[in-house]
Amino acid sequence: MKKFGVLISLLPLLASCDNQEEPTPEVFSQVAEISNGTTTSRQITYDKYGRTVKYTVSYPGGSVNATYSYPSDNTISIHTEDVAYGTLGISDIVREYDDEIHLENGRASYCDGVFSSNEFGTPFQKKYRHEFTYTSGNHLNVVKWTEWNRQGDEWALDRPWTWENYYIWENGNLTEIEDFSGKTTPFYRYKYSYSTTSGIQNITDIHYGRHQYYPLQLGGILGAQPENLISGVQIEQADVLPVQTRYEYNIIDGRVTVYTETRNNNSDTFTVTWTE
Repeated sequence: MKKFGVLISLLPLLASCDNQEEPTPEVFSQVAEISNGTTTSRQITYDKYGRTVKYTVSYPGGSVNATYSYPSDNTISIHTEDVAYGTLGISDIVREYDDEIHLENGRASYCDGVFSSNEFGTPFQKKYRHEFTYTSGNHLNVVKWTEWNRQGDEWALDRPWTWENYYIWENGNLTEIEDFSGKTTPFYRYKYSYSTTSGIQNITDIHYGRHQYYPLQLGGILGAQPENLISGVQIEQADVLPVQTRYEYNIIDGRVTVYTETRNNNSDTFTVTWTE
């Protein structure tokens, strides 16, 4: 009888809890828009939990539209349309990506995706997987790429095309990316330099090979980001002159609010808007 009395006494308390409104989750300020005010912009929309639900990019010659959903606590689904506008009577080139990213301990563990395109005159598809490996310091270290082509109505799973891209870190900063792009030696090298400013979130995108990974970079889903602000990046490719980009920042209240990007002696200024 005593046990029964305890259960009865708890019922009003449980009922009162059910009537309470769901607490508002704590969300920190995040990048909402980066724009030069004319031709180029990026916009990120978040849900009430601070998770990305939409990412759009517009630039001369094209656009990117990505939508994000969360089927479970450890899964992110992304659909992306990357459009290169046609000119001189040529149709737009549309590239679509359907990604399912699986998380482990809050980080991307692997991504299974399907790429579709009309750029070869007929519909083209390939299946891919990205497997992410991290250092003990929570820095992205290796991304293993595997791709499979279509074989009739099935995937040619017995004929994978595989390579690894390497992310090299020094003193908490990413110094170089070796992108093999399916080759036996690096096809691209991305070399990063840094200012002495630390403790400020980098808003410069790091090369991951996918537009839709940028919000994941900002959210820490691809591991810890560089400790110092990126001041420049040099892209090297065999038999091609390197492309150098430099960055200068205005910082207010611990956040980048404006930055200037200079590439091949051409400068552009971008304003960074943050969520409140």
